[in-house]
Amino acid sequence: MVLRRPDRIEIVNPSESDEVKMFIKKFFLKFFNDNNKRIFIIGINPGRFGGGLTGISFTDPVALKEDCGIENELGKQREFSSRFVYRFISCSGGVKILFKIFYQCTLSTCHSEKREKL
Repeated sequence: MVLRRPDRIEIVNPSESDEVKMFIKKFFLKFFNDNNKRIFIIGINPGRFGGGLTGISFTDPVALKEDCGIENELGKQREFSSRFVYRFISCSGGVKILFKIFYQCTLSTCHSEKREKL
């Protein structure tokens, strides 16, 4: 069986960008540069305003800057899942504590976007 992507849908991989690769590297060096065992939290795919921009699961540009302390110029668009996850993280002690216990990721680093016009 061959699956075809509809013409109006574009597949986007944010980690192809050098800027996003830099954010990912800073994030992982800051929070996961150790040998701690962690519990995985797995999502389906990145939201287009969260991990679809930052390359970091459940993390929109605002959370990347305000919660994770990683400066970026990706805008101030919020992603619902990011707001929810970082509200939970904040109520549970913050990123320095939670990221020592949990690792959040998605099954796919790609997301889809509808093309405006062909």
